[in-house]
Amino acid sequence: LCLRGPKGAFVNSMAVHYRTEGIVLATLNRGEADRSFTIYTKDFGKLELWATSERKITSKLRGGLEKLCWSEVEFIVGKNKKTLTDASLKERYHTIRNDLQRLRVAIRIGETLDATTSKEEQDKTAWLLLLDSFSCLENPQFHANSSKLLYYYFFWNLLSHLGWRPDLTSYPCELREILQSFLAKNTSVLYTLHIEKDTMKALHEASRSHYLSVI
Repeated sequence: LCLRGPKGAFVNSMAVHYRTEGIVLATLNRGEADRSFTIYTKDFGKLELWATSERKITSKLRGGLEKLCWSEVEFIVGKNKKTLTDASLKERYHTIRNDLQRLRVAIRIGETLDATTSKEEQDKTAWLLLLDSFSCLENPQFHANSSKLLYYYFFWNLLSHLGWRPDLTSYPCELREILQSFLAKNTSVLYTLHIEKDTMKALHEASRSHYLSVI
């Protein structure tokens, strides 16, 4: 019998079971059959969770954990690692997986979030930004050719939230034209993203970066 304990946790006589939802950013094979997962979660921020024997065909965790998928997970905290005890798939993002442009941007979004955030720091703003960006990429009405600009939106809004946005002083007309065209094609899909003037400035700066141009 499990009793509800602290937020996001269930307590039984053996251990505290934590349950949350998150998107898998990265996976790494461990030993003969284990695998570790880097998951950005709603309630705990970025976590590294260990799945014992997950690569075995008989594992109950198989199918519930895939890179760039949205899953509900349960885990326990041990002395040296956090171990997954259950996982169920919420959203596989089929549209993203079936389109190379969308997939490349989704991968870069995951890499950026992984590289810029610390482990075990809950951040609802970053979580919602991640969900919004993936939801937009998944929507068939969203033009795949605009996915690169969506990455810039994610990148600069994340950095702005983390306190790293540069002070830009110009707002070039060529960027205005690009964004107007972009929004004209995707108005209904992007309504909830609220792209503002400061973000537009940051998008221009990002578009000049060689690092970002490799998308």
